Amino acid sequence: MIPCSVSSLVTVFILFGIWFNLGAIPDRESFARVERPVEGVPVEAFQLDDSNLSIELWARSPMIYSPVAMDFDAEGRLWLTEGIDYQRGRRVEEGRSIIVLEDSDWDGQADSSKVFVTEKEIRHAPLGIAVFDNRIVLSSTPSIIVYTDVNRNQVFEPEIDQREVFLTGFRDANHDHTLHAVVGAPSGQWHFSYGNRGADIMTKDGRHHISGCYYGYSEGIGKKSSEGEV
Repeated sequence: MIPCSVSSLVTVFILFGIWFNLGAIPDRESFARVERPVEGVPVEAFQLDDSNLSIELWARSPMIYSPVAMDFDAEGRLWLTEGIDYQRGRRVEEGRSIIVLEDSDWDGQADSSKVFVTEKEIRHAPLGIAVFDNRIVLSSTPSIIVYTDVNRNQVFEPEIDQREVFLTGFRDANHDHTLHAVVGAPSGQWHFSYGNRGADIMTKDGRHHISGCYYGYSEGIGKKSSEGEV
């Protein structure tokens, strides 16, 4: 016979274990197995005035959840960021990921979905992504992160591939008035924009850029950047 105090202690541990399991964050496959309504505007709701044009469903959940930003690469693959955790807390273990979708047989529908990389500490909905050959540029406040897919297999492998924080210092990762996608120019320059939350950026060559604003970075107002501009 188990003493009452020991029995109670065992019960507490069992209940704690059940609670911990219920509170565990599911992986993508487990999350996908749960049936839930897919909300959104149906394809039939769109109207086109040109009979030569049509709208068709190319990909849907569970291949991708809450797409936010996207860019096609030269091979026709679509790279996306997700907002599955947006204002909801962490819902999926790999929810803050770059996803690669592909229509491998060119029949007009995506048939492959893979996770390129999961960054658990980035903001809940990265607002920009750009793909230049095997370089993937993620705009996720406070940073622009550049991944180089060295072996070009669309899976980030830390022992092979490269990750570089290109710029950092964009303000307020929890706000949407922040950093957006990089756009490449024929000159090779990268252009990007960010909203009215401000920035305090130090480049690798020592330049200091300060962008103050009343809405998000009032303490930066009036401060000069290294080139002398306010």
